[in-house]
Amino acid sequence: MRFSENLKLIRHQKQMTQTAIADKLHVSRKTISSWENERSYPDIMMLVKISTVYGITLDKLMKEDLGMLKQYEAQAVTSQRSLRIKLVSAYLNIGLLFLSYLNHFLNWQVAEWLALALLINLIVLATTLQPKAKDWLKVGIIVVMLLILNVAIIWPIQFKGVAPAGTNVAGYELGYYTGMASWTILSSLSGCCAALVHPKVSLKN
Repeated sequence: MRFSENLKLIRHQKQMTQTAIADKLHVSRKTISSWENERSYPDIMMLVKISTVYGITLDKLMKEDLGMLKQYEAQAVTSQRSLRIKLVSAYLNIGLLFLSYLNHFLNWQVAEWLALALLINLIVLATTLQPKAKDWLKVGIIVVMLLILNVAIIWPIQFKGVAPAGTNVAGYELGYYTGMASWTILSSLSGCCAALVHPKVSLKN
């Protein structure tokens, strides 16, 4: 028996409506209908919730539906690929952030290129993250540390104090503070994303 047919049969045996099941699983009735008509499959975590609500084992719920097993295999491959992208982006993010700070100390004059590379990689990394409530304390601590580092150390190092000849002093200072504020925001976001990557997640099957 296919998963969709089995799911519908079990629901009927339990004398429950699609709406009642949807309320227990915190999904829409259309989602339940989609599963029972084989238009989509629930993910692994939702499958566990379904088995709990119906009070049956996963083995009985799935009933050797090969189509569903292939679907989950495809999901596993996609998940592994996303994890690799996240880890590569996270390490690259940390490296770019480190080089950006070195640039401030060593005056390499490549701040614009580093900032652009960091921003692009940051966007890629942000799309792979799924923050959890317990992560925000760690994020807050890192943001405070970066703010202190930037404002107390980096800003004074970069500030030349005297505007170049022929340059409006007010305009020079405005440009400086605008640029450094932008850099502070970018580095803080970078630190946030780095903090949200969970290093204990393994790529091994």
